[in-house]
Amino acid sequence: MAIEVFTELQNLVGGWSGKTSTGQVLKVSYRLIANDTALIETWILVSGQEALTIYHMDGSQLIASHYCPKGNQPRLRLQPGDKDCTYLFEFFEGTNLKTIDVAHQHRFELRLLDRNHFVRSETYCENERDETETISYVRQMKL
Repeated sequence: MAIEVFTELQNLVGGWSGKTSTGQVLKVSYRLIANDTALIETWILVSGQEALTIYHMDGSQLIASHYCPKGNQPRLRLQPGDKDCTYLFEFFEGTNLKTIDVAHQHRFELRLLDRNHFVRSETYCENERDETETISYVRQMKL
């Protein structure tokens, strides 16, 4: 299943925009590198900072390594699921996390609606408290 999901995520290549619940615009782009074996997701945050997530296969598993402006790098793994075009990634390890209580991306879900729309829910965890934000994205351009 993971390789099929990775193939499906490659359809995200291009530029996207979405609005937060407060109306702030987020920009995200996707591109393939390394002979199409890694998908790079680049975020331009409201603060102007950049965040990056790299998706790649690790054997039979799909991994997402997130490089956060908070200075940590959570690694998340695709979870088995039965929802069509909805993909859940959950934390399994990270670097620069002194403890699990430090703020970090703990899970995210991508729901691909069609070729030009997707919804992303992200959950950040800090001190055993979760905060989730869900944003709908619209394609701006295809690379």
